[in-house]
Amino acid sequence: MTTTYDTGTISVSNGSTTVTGVGTNWVAGGILPGDDFRAAGLTVEIAAVNSATSITLARAWPGGGQTSANYSVRLIDAGERSLKALNDIVAALGSGRRGGAAPASSSPSPVTKTSCPGYSPIG
Repeated sequence: MTTTYDTGTISVSNGSTTVTGVGTNWVAGGILPGDDFRAAGLTVEIAAVNSATSITLARAWPGGGQTSANYSVRLIDAGERSLKALNDIVAALGSGRRGGAAPASSSPSPVTKTSCPGYSPIG
């Protein structure tokens, strides 16, 4: 399996999230959000693949503008994508974000026969 893609050349401006390719085919090349875009010694995660010749970066390009420049995209394998997703979940849990779950009570009420709706003794 190919782990990098570097067909064609790219142009990107400092502070922009849009990368334009010439002679690229990022869709057919299997480029996906989460893959690493690399140029001029810098790496930025890809947020979206818009077409064969346009990608959106996850953050603004931090380097100088590049015109007709060489580049590469490091394709992230499925196992690494899964590990990253798991790490994101663990980080969210560690920060106390629970995705809408109510906070746990420090002293829960005990469950009794009379506290259960519809309880009626048999017999």
